[in-house]
Amino acid sequence: MSESSRQLDSFHPRKYYILLSITPATPDPLSIRKIIQDSLNQVSGATVSSTYVDLLWYSKDGAQAVFRVDKCDAPKIMASVVTTGTSPRLSILKDSDFLPSVLSMVTS
Repeated sequence: MSESSRQLDSFHPRKYYILLSITPATPDPLSIRKIIQDSLNQVSGATVSSTYVDLLWYSKDGAQAVFRVDKCDAPKIMASVVTTGTSPRLSILKDSDFLPSVLSMVTS
C-alpha cells in the first residue's frame, strides 16, 4: 500500500453514530443495549447479535440514546432497529459518521 493510499484511508471514518428515539422511554442504559441486541438477534441471528454497540449517551428520561458502531455494521443495526416490532419501539432520528451532526438533533 502506498503512502498516499494510507493517508486517504485515514480520512475515512471507521465509526458511525446513530441517534435513536425510544418509546416508551427506558431509563436503564443496560436495557437499551439489550433492546438493540435482541433486535439484531431477531432479524439476523445469534452471530450478528454479538455485534459491538457502544452506548455513548442516553437522556435522563431514557427517550433518546446515541450509539457508536463500526461503519460496516451500521446498516445491519439500523435495519434491525426499524424492522423489529418489540417494545419499547426504537426509531432512528439521525445517523452519520460525524458525531456533532448527530448530537445537533439531541433534545435532552
